[in-house]
Amino acid sequence: MLLKTFDFGWTNDNKAIPKWNTEHLSTIAQAYTGVGSAILVNSTWYTDEVHAMVVDYIRDNNIKNVIVASLCDAQIARRDMFEGLGVNVFEIGYYRGKGFYDFFAVAFHRLHDPIPDQELLDHQLIHKPFMCLNRKHHEHRVRIVNEIRSADLTSKGIVTLAGTDLRIDEDFSGHVPVAPESGAAIPNDIVTLGPGNVWKSHFLNVVTETWWDINQAYLAADKYFKPLVGLRPFLIWCEDMGVEWLTDRKFELYHGDFQDITDLDLTDHNNMIPFLKTLSDQPTSYLHQKYVALTEKLLYNRNRFKQYVEEQDLDQVIRNMNDELS
Repeated sequence: MLLKTFDFGWTNDNKAIPKWNTEHLSTIAQAYTGVGSAILVNSTWYTDEVHAMVVDYIRDNNIKNVIVASLCDAQIARRDMFEGLGVNVFEIGYYRGKGFYDFFAVAFHRLHDPIPDQELLDHQLIHKPFMCLNRKHHEHRVRIVNEIRSADLTSKGIVTLAGTDLRIDEDFSGHVPVAPESGAAIPNDIVTLGPGNVWKSHFLNVVTETWWDINQAYLAADKYFKPLVGLRPFLIWCEDMGVEWLTDRKFELYHGDFQDITDLDLTDHNNMIPFLKTLSDQPTSYLHQKYVALTEKLLYNRNRFKQYVEEQDLDQVIRNMNDELS
């Protein structure tokens, strides 16, 4: 039977995403009741102190199965941390393997309020070459903003970074937070495209996910969902520019779509700033023409995102794990 849940992550504070996370953890816990001595560990905000408590509990209670769930962040609790304890470890959430489940994709799809296609596809509204929005000061985000500044491109595109003069001066009075907002002065805008007039004004979305190497962290979340559903070409600022992550999920890439203006290799992150400079040198007419040319790909990627969400099946993941429980 499921003996205990160790959960020191997001509290259920009546915001939509923490509430849904709690529901997911409850579903997982209920599924493992009565299937052998097991504990459930929430990986979010899992510390060394919590791990020591878990290890003591495993030893004192002859635990045979440990289910670790990482739904709201990159994994901290991992299978290798339990080696030598004689337990089976099953990973659910942002882990490689059959336990993978993309919680944020499903949450985004469930909570997102879309802008009508006729507005998103109106290329005449585009007059900014790129957008790069940044909230928390993760190292790679600060780095790209500094490089954009150094290239004198902040006035060409739309660039933000919490706590700086780079911000969007819009009215957020109607903003409803769906997740905890601590850590930055900019609202935590996880499931919307932000002010519609700002979104519709830009051409290329420069995505800066929470983690620099998304393939190692095995997490990419709302930042790249937005251009998928918001019908914008995008590049992910990360170790391999998003090639592996997007290809594995059957999204089409935009890295080869600008050979008419540059011979830069856009799978190399070192070429991001030179490319933004080249893109920013193009007339608005180029942005309009290129957007129209990419429309079929944009629509494919949005439809593929919907299919990807449908492929996320928590019940099936649990069934896969149950097959191996002792």
